[in-house]
Amino acid sequence: MNKRTMTLTLTLTLAATGLVTAAAAAQDEASDTPIRIGVEAPLTGSLAAIGAGMLGGAELAASRLNEAGGVLGRDIEIVPIDDAGNTWLVGQDRYTLGEYSWEVPMGGSHPGEDPAETAMRELREETGLTAGRLELVMKVHTSNSITDEVGLVYVAEELESGAPQFDEMEDLQMRKLPLSDAVEMVMRGEITDAISVAALLRIAAQKSIRADTT
Repeated sequence: MNKRTMTLTLTLTLAATGLVTAAAAAQDEASDTPIRIGVEAPLTGSLAAIGAGMLGGAELAASRLNEAGGVLGRDIEIVPIDDAGNTWLVGQDRYTLGEYSWEVPMGGSHPGEDPAETAMRELREETGLTAGRLELVMKVHTSNSITDEVGLVYVAEELESGAPQFDEMEDLQMRKLPLSDAVEMVMRGEITDAISVAALLRIAAQKSIRADTT
């Protein structure tokens, strides 16, 4: 594959001087390549996927980048379904959109980690659930014109309840509802996260579940 070079510009809202310097010092734990903030730079090397962060009032967002200049990552989405046909959604404020978003449980897979292990971990952390059965049902390329990021969708069944283990920085809400109601939320435009939409519609089709949109 021919290598290509892209340019990334990250714009920050700064509360005070000195934050750019502090932000620019952030690094990928597995790489010596710094995260460059507020400057234009060739997208080569490996940057940490740090998501939405706050640094003294500066909002940060960065993605892992591959040597060809594309964004590299693997997102794991889980649709838990209990014996009564209920599922779980996770809600959080997405600062990039300026909106509150309901999504299926999800998280990033660490380099070298088995995606099934990621699915079990994220399911437990975000919902407190443990699955006795996990099945990979879908692979999604999230935006193949600019990124080689892959979304893997799992169905989790034979569930046991427990306490969620949210990260300290996370402000999440959890919602249990019938899978058919989640599909209705998709059809009404109340769930807009792309992989969540694809996952719920795929699984609903698999299980012959139809949303009541009347």
